[in-house]
Amino acid sequence: MDAPPVRTLVDIVRQTALEAPDAPALDNGSAVLTYAELSDAADAFASALWERGVGRGDKIGIRIDSGTLDLYVAIVGPVGRRPGRGALGASRPAAAGSRAG
Repeated sequence: MDAPPVRTLVDIVRQTALEAPDAPALDNGSAVLTYAELSDAADAFASALWERGVGRGDKIGIRIDSGTLDLYVAIVGPVGRRPGRGALGASRPAAAGSRAG
């Protein structure tokens, strides 16, 4: 029997966003994010990191209050992909002052 394909949390969020975009993904008791909203917010967060020169393998610190929706977006975003670019950090142009070279 073949093992199922390996899927990451990001894979699951993206697939569910395609199949059930309006389904609730996160509910912290005072606000709800659908899978489509979570996926879009995670992409926006990943893009913001990308634009600041953060790429694959870079270490970042995230300080956000526990229980907030922003915390979960910040967890999913950095391990996700920037739209149209493949894996976060792939083919990233060297930022000014970067360690490249």
